[in-house]
Amino acid sequence: MPIEMKLDKRKMIRKAEEFNKIFQDGERFSSAFLILVSRQSISGKFGFAVSKKIKGAVRRNRAKRKIREIVRLNQNVLPDNKNVILMAKPGTDRRQFQSLNREFLSLLEKLK
Repeated sequence: MPIEMKLDKRKMIRKAEEFNKIFQDGERFSSAFLILVSRQSISGKFGFAVSKKIKGAVRRNRAKRKIREIVRLNQNVLPDNKNVILMAKPGTDRRQFQSLNREFLSLLEKLK
């Protein structure tokens, strides 16, 4: 039975000012359904955002659950010296999980 790895809540970006600083000064990498924004930092934190262009709270929540799970499964490959925000574009909620995971990994390769 595999060991369940949880997301470290202490490493999550929660404050609006932190999000704004990263969105304003960060480096952006984009794919068909995901946007990765990163900024140099001492502590490697991560955050999640979902576009309001995804209409309906149920669909936005589904998209957010998918990107949160992608980060949970790949948290060991996230950079320790950058704050990273993963943003879901419209259509993410209907996209297959495996293809979103591949997109995320390719964005991380661009980041490095």
